[in-house]
Amino acid sequence: MADVIDGIEIEFSAIPARGGKTKPEKFPFSKLPTSDKGASGAIEGPSFFIPESEQPEKHITQARKALPKVAGEPEFLFHARSATKTVDGVEQTGKRIWKTINPAFKG
Repeated sequence: MADVIDGIEIEFSAIPARGGKTKPEKFPFSKLPTSDKGASGAIEGPSFFIPESEQPEKHITQARKALPKVAGEPEFLFHARSATKTVDGVEQTGKRIWKTINPAFKG
């Protein structure tokens, strides 16, 4: 017989899976190789460009949330800087993205 609390029947059941689909990344955040500080002290390495029309801050936020945080594994940081890029003769403004390992990581 099920319990009743304040007139509400309490039942035992499992939580169903949410069934949400994960969308593929529109930009290669997870596949981007890491960058390091160069001789000048500035971060240097592979990067990619996201035009303002694509709402780069939204994609950066989603990528930061999507990265798994596993004990003993490095934590990644994304760095974004305002940039311009000429595409098909048209200059676009947006953000250039680099990925680094968090310097606080003690692996």
